[in-house]
Amino acid sequence: GKVYYMIKDLTTGLWSEEAMVTIYLTRVRHRIFNPNGLRVRINAVGNQFMALDTFQFEAPNHFFEAPAYSGKNTIYNSSLWIAGRDVDGHIHSACERMRKGKLPFASQVAWDFWTGPVMNHEEYTPQYLVDHNRLWYITREDILYHIQHSQDPGYYPGARIRNWPANGYPALGSASVLAPFHDVNQNNAYDPVNGDFPAIKGDEAVYFIFNDEYGEHKESRGRKLGIEVQGMAYGFSCEDDSAFHNTLFVRYNVINRSDTIYHSVYIGNYTHFAIGTPDDYLACDTLLNAFYAYNQDGYDDSTSLFYPSYGEHPPAQAVVLLNRPMDHFMCFHYAYPFVDTLFNW
Repeated sequence: GKVYYMIKDLTTGLWSEEAMVTIYLTRVRHRIFNPNGLRVRINAVGNQFMALDTFQFEAPNHFFEAPAYSGKNTIYNSSLWIAGRDVDGHIHSACERMRKGKLPFASQVAWDFWTGPVMNHEEYTPQYLVDHNRLWYITREDILYHIQHSQDPGYYPGARIRNWPANGYPALGSASVLAPFHDVNQNNAYDPVNGDFPAIKGDEAVYFIFNDEYGEHKESRGRKLGIEVQGMAYGFSCEDDSAFHNTLFVRYNVINRSDTIYHSVYIGNYTHFAIGTPDDYLACDTLLNAFYAYNQDGYDDSTSLFYPSYGEHPPAQAVVLLNRPMDHFMCFHYAYPFVDTLFNW
């Protein structure tokens, strides 16, 4: 919004001329994504499923709906944790839990990641956050139609094809390529008018880019890594295969854009399970490369309007690491009152 202010000099009592102050008010963009039997909220910064623009206990405040449109959820939120040591042994880290500070003061925002690619530091302005607060949704049908008709006379690619964020901003310090694409004409630039098309996985996909470079890390209080994360959430719609039809895939491409070399780097996945009413047990299975949660008994009780219960035979929910081994697993418990644990973590 734009607000006009005048400043009073308390010494002379004189008022300044009227001046305009521009205030940027922006919420993290999201998309409610329903590629198959699930309905999930995809956020632009990688801290997924939770509503990042509401108070912790407002409803609805999370979306990992299973099955879709049931109103019942199995995950509250999930995010990347990344840390490593530089050559001097200093730890650099980017780790988020709730992005809303320590309970009960949830209005105290605290985060380590921001929307957009890594760029020159002078580009990190409030307008940068506004311009890069985006997600890109596309389907396999969009791409197939483009491939089939790209050579037709008078054909012009649709907005989803045209706006795919493949071309970067090298003049402003970003990489030249930010999203994967098929370079049909081999000119090293995304040129959909001449046949290039996005490279995605799944039947539907949502793409997003975020970084830890923009500002101070107020969640982990760690040193910056200078990383850019390119994320793609996708799913397959295949009702005949219950596993695929009820799985959300998320691929993260983590790129070190800094001049610092790191060692002992660990990348983790923080997941806050909430299967219906959150009274769950946690476990891991090293053979399956997975960790999972399940209800503590055979009946999911309804104790909150914000967490609709599953009732009889509640499901289990797993997170599986597909292309990296799960080296470690740990959990911590939110005891009541919240302040006893969260102020001393």
